[in-house]
Formats: sequence, C-alpha cells, structure tokens
Amino acid sequence: KLFQVDVSFGGRLALGPTARAMIRQIQALLARCEGDVAQLSDSLWQKKDAWKAHVEELPVVLAAFDSAKHTLVVAFLLEAQISAGGIPEPRQAFDYVASFLQVSDEEQVRAAPVQIC
Repeated sequence: KLFQVDVSFGGRLALGPTARAMIRQIQALLARCEGDVAQLSDSLWQKKDAWKAHVEELPVVLAAFDSAKHTLVVAFLLEAQISAGGIPEPRQAFDYVASFLQVSDEEQVRAAPVQIC
C-alpha cells in the first residue's frame, strides 16, 4: 500500500505525547486518503499550520515517515518546520532535503501545492 506507515523506532527516538498524536493523526489521514494523492494533499494542507505550533516535535515526526513512500507527508512537515524557523543546523537540513529530493515519489510531488515544492 502506498501510504502504509511503519513506526518502529526501536528505542532510538523519544516520542512524547504530542509527537505520538501527530503521527497518529497523519496515519489516519493516510488511511482515509488511501491511494488518492490529491485528497491527501488537500488534507495535509489543512493541517500544516497546526504543525508549526509544535515545531520542536517535527524532527521526530519526520523520522516516522519514509521519504519515498510518504513524499507528500514529508514535504508538508518540512515546509512547516522550515517556515516556523525550526532548522537549527542549516547544513544538516540541506543534506536531508537533498536526500529527500532524490527519493521522492514523482506522483506525490505533482500533487503538492506549488508553495510546498
């Protein structure tokens, strides 16, 4: 399934209640929009501003999603993190974005609003 998420951190990342709630919310969107990238894009667009209020949780939430499978999710989370000023180490962020662009799913990228890309 295109939007299936496996959140198995193996103790590497500390998930607080806010991060867990955000991941569950995104998982619910993925399940509801199964296979419909346009609907997923619209749903994520509606949530992105709320994520900015929890910018400190975004790195952990980002780690829960595979960039190739969940390109739209990662793009929206990155946009929220960057626009909220949540990038403490620009070089590390640049490397992450470069890697993301190499593996991103073309169909999902096309469904993203221009402001996200």
